[in-house]
Amino acid sequence: MDALFDGVWLGLLDRTTRGLINQRSYDGESPFASSRYNHCGLWEWERKAVSCYFRDCRRLLVSSAGGGREML
Repeated sequence: MDALFDGVWLGLLDRTTRGLINQRSYDGESPFASSRYNHCGLWEWERKAVSCYFRDCRRLLVSSAGGGREML
């Protein structure tokens, strides 16, 4: 229900308001904004998923990378 609620509002809000919400979520004390968080690497479940399902892939597209933790 939370995802449905969020999805509906994100679809109804204008671009400026969505941008302000996004900016606020990444500003301040958010762990996603810290260099330490973004350089911590993949989480254990992510390493297992990549190893299990993508071991033969040479390239992998990561959409919605946020602060870049997955990319680094």
